[in-house]
Formats: sequence, C-alpha cells, structure tokens
Amino acid sequence: MTTANAKTKKTKCTATDDVSPLPDDVLTREEQKVFKTKLNEAKKVSGDTDYLARSAEMIRLQIIKSRAQNRTTASTQPKLLTLPGVIPVNRSTHLAPLSNWLARTSIFAPRPPGSRRHTGVNWAKLSSPRGVTIYYNGPELDMADHTLYLNLLKIAEGRKPNDTIYINRSQLLKKCGYEKQGTSSYDWLNAAFDRIFQANIKIVIDNTELRDEDKDIFEKDSSEIEIIQGKREKKLIMRLKMMGRLIEVPDTGDYYFTVPPESLALFANHMFGYNDLNIRLEIQKHSKGDLAAWLQSYICAVDVEEHHPVLVETLLRHSDSKSRPNDFIKRLKIALDMCQKSGVILSWEISKNEKKQWFVKWKR
Repeated sequence: MTTANAKTKKTKCTATDDVSPLPDDVLTREEQKVFKTKLNEAKKVSGDTDYLARSAEMIRLQIIKSRAQNRTTASTQPKLLTLPGVIPVNRSTHLAPLSNWLARTSIFAPRPPGSRRHTGVNWAKLSSPRGVTIYYNGPELDMADHTLYLNLLKIAEGRKPNDTIYINRSQLLKKCGYEKQGTSSYDWLNAAFDRIFQANIKIVIDNTELRDEDKDIFEKDSSEIEIIQGKREKKLIMRLKMMGRLIEVPDTGDYYFTVPPESLALFANHMFGYNDLNIRLEIQKHSKGDLAAWLQSYICAVDVEEHHPVLVETLLRHSDSKSRPNDFIKRLKIALDMCQKSGVILSWEISKNEKKQWFVKWKR
C-alpha cells in the first residue's frame, strides 16, 4: 500500500509530544479538536516521526476538504426531518443509512446460525468506540437481521417519526436475498421481526460527542433522555428501542411498522454512513461472508479516509468474535479480500506496529 504524498509543509510531531493545535486561520477550534483526536489515534499505530508527519498533513487536508463539502451540501440540499435523523433523503435505491454506533459494535454480529440467546432483564455492555458506552438488551442479532434492519431503514427514509409505513412481504424478502420464498423464508422473517422489535439500546455519551442542541432531534419532553452533570463532566444517557410497532395483516401477509422519534438519537450529529445493499447481498451469498458484511458496515461507518489503520484486536472485540486471535486474523483476511473484490475498499494490508500489535490498513 502506498501512502499519499503531502505537497504542503509537514506538521512536525513525535510519539511522546502533545499534539499542538494548528493555527486558527487553518482550522477552527472544533476542527483542531478533531485533528488532535485523529492524530492521537495514528500514534497508536506507529510512533515513527515521518509516518506521523504524513498522517498529520493528511488529516488536516481531509478536515478542510470535509468543511468545503459540508458547505456545498448545506447550500444545495434542504434539511428535512427524515428517517434517520435530520438529513436530506438519499434517492439512491441501494444505499441504506446506518448509525456509526450500531456499525462499530456487536449489536449485529457475525454469529453462526442457530438459536439466539436473550439478555433477559440485564443490560449487556458492548465494546464501543471511544467517548461512548453502549449497552444492549434483547435477543442476539446476526448479520441476516442486520440486512433486514437496513432495508427497513431504507423503506422508512423520508417518513416522519411514528408514521405507519407499509411493507410488502415478498418484496422485502427479495431485498434480503430470498429469491425463492416459502414457509421457511416467511418463518425467518417473522422470527427476525420479533428479534429486531425486541431490541433495546442504552447509550452513555460524554460531552465530547453530542451537544445539548442535538436534543431537538427528539421530542422535547422525551423521557428517554437523561443528562447527568457533575463538576467536571456531563453525560447524556439515552434509552431507546431500535424500532417501534409492527402490525401484520393475516389475510395478505403484509406488514406495517413505525420508527419511534427517540430512535433518531442513533443518527444524531450526523453520526452515520451509508451501506450499499447491493454489495451487501453479493457478500452474503458466500458461506463465509458474515464477517465481511460486518466489516463492510464498520468501514462505511468510520470517517472517509484514504488510509485507515485499526488494531486487529479492536475488530475482534467490536465484532464479538469468539475466535482465537490467529484464527480471527485468517478470517479477517478472507473478509478483507471479499470487501476488496466487491469494491468496498481498494486495497488492504495487515502488519505489526512497533508495539508488536497486529493492525490492518485499508484504502477506500
């Protein structure tokens, strides 16, 4: 893999120095915080001075580029109250929005087929991205459930919270990869609906992730939101259901469903990416495609960067894999190959950093 060459003056930094914020005429104060966070992540991969200098310049350019893109989007696309979140409706039929918080945890995990356990009355703490702690209550969800959930979000896109949304069972099953339909596929759909509509999430966010004004996305009197303020910290706690009500019409086999307003919390502050449903179906046709399907969502959830390094151990924990590290690396290589062949990434490599930790880098 090649690293992009920086054409402008490099930002000097070392593995032990604090990251100095860039001048205000280059990045705003908020952008400087983003810059510092991303560069500290790069330090975990390697302390090499040249590597960090290249990373710093690339991060700076990406932030400036993102700022320009956001201004263009804001001037050309109206803000609409849609599902999910306050975003313009995406008219591409094959792109489904997915919350970064869901994509980067094991709420939907590459589990083998079989019976699903339930957390019961307890909240299960999941491996979560920095700055947020996510808990789950409900039955275990797998990658087939994930595909169904993505398609439900796509169907709901552009609809108001609590709207009654119609589902044609046959069309939905086709979108989930069931070309031939019968009793077994209908039974799977009913069971998958039961699992998704039982799913509950609790998100604890520190004050670096979500602003108070993001509460406007929800109902002002929403009881699912709780703010805890202390002398040195402020946390936002949200308890929400992933989906609302589901109504089945016995005579036709069709369904109606709703998405509750509080579930918009999953997409607040534009914390989401887009999952290509066509690519996802192609990946899941293969018997070993579940980890690749999970990885596709993880890749689409992180910031768009030319090179993105992540520790293999992080992927192992966040996917809730029960494999031994060496076995997981073998599975991961197969999954990365599938993501490359399907166009999710352009290239990838796995190697060890200076701390002898395995990490993977991909190029989008």
